[in-house]
Amino acid sequence: VPGRIDRLFVNYTGIFVQKGVHLAEIYSPELLVAQKEYLLALDAAESARQGATRPAAVRETAEALLQAARRKLQLWAIPEDQIAELERVRKPLDHIRIDAPEEGWVTDRQGYEGMYVDTGTRVFTLADLRSVWVLLDAYELDIGFIHYGQQAHFETEAYPGQVFTGRIAYVDPVLNEATRTVKVRVTVANPEMKLRPGMFVRAKVTSQVTESGQVVDTSLAGKWISPMHPEVIKDGPGQCDVCGMDLVPAESLGFATTQ
Repeated sequence: VPGRIDRLFVNYTGIFVQKGVHLAEIYSPELLVAQKEYLLALDAAESARQGATRPAAVRETAEALLQAARRKLQLWAIPEDQIAELERVRKPLDHIRIDAPEEGWVTDRQGYEGMYVDTGTRVFTLADLRSVWVLLDAYELDIGFIHYGQQAHFETEAYPGQVFTGRIAYVDPVLNEATRTVKVRVTVANPEMKLRPGMFVRAKVTSQVTESGQVVDTSLAGKWISPMHPEVIKDGPGQCDVCGMDLVPAESLGFATTQ
């Protein structure tokens, strides 16, 4: 929402914030108008509830307008405790607080106190680094042996000798003509926070293939896998724990599960 940042609670990068932690306070004329609309709708709904003789359609309309006004505040990410305070004091709040929508590390701060922002202006960048992407370059001659869902093992210069493991989540359909490589993305769990953005890694993908050249992975025999998040593998049908998409049989993604 357009407005002016009048206070920053987090003013440096690298800090870890929990979901709901206060990030900033903003003054916005549009938010003041939205709060007034909500209070008018609240008064109308309460009046309609008390008027027992009023037609049911009037009460239903008043409730619908109240819910719409409240939903508008929620879509602007107004914290629930501030909506509750608005209902209690029955007066628009001069400043609205911006809370962290998710927990993570502040990797970038572009906002500052006194800054005027518009809808979509980036103030902070939060990253949950407990799950990271590893971006690899695979040579053209290896494309036929690389497949979605395969395991990739890699090492970093920071931790020599330690092998990390992830699953291939994406293989670029377009070849880089200059380098004769394709981009491969691997999803890796990072609970100990050892992997950091910008690290250089070397990876290995080991493939077993049939005589016809089809990639074999016997560990996926009879398994169901998420078509968007290959780390989500289950013994039967269900939904992806990350995105909610229906799981599909591993064989449907091109794997051979027997020689």
